[in-house]
Amino acid sequence: MGEKQIQEILVVSITLFIAVIVAKVVGSFLPIIAKKLGAVATMRVVLIGGEINAQYGFTYGGDAQEQLNRYQADWAILSVDGVSTSGVTSFHAEETAIDRMMIDRAKQVIIAADYTKIGRAGFSHICSA
Repeated sequence: MGEKQIQEILVVSITLFIAVIVAKVVGSFLPIIAKKLGAVATMRVVLIGGEINAQYGFTYGGDAQEQLNRYQADWAILSVDGVSTSGVTSFHAEETAIDRMMIDRAKQVIIAADYTKIGRAGFSHICSA
């Protein structure tokens, strides 16, 4: 792997990590982030439909689960509300079903959580830490 490829992977990884955090905090940026990441030749972006929690920027429900069931991802990158000894958690029960399904359908999982989420437990359990 050449230096240019490594740089591209690092830029995409950092951008994707930031995109996940921003999408979680400000859901209205999700289409902009998806468009930017989709422009990267090595990225394939799939937006999941379903019902939307517009305040927190995530989709959920039967339609979202049905769509997710059609895909096998290399990576699932989850933005969560808490990581503690009791596990990885969210404050939104409807989101945890989607998170669990994404974990099951991905080869690798990355939990995106900043220092404010460590030691904190949300309402709904996603998985073990």
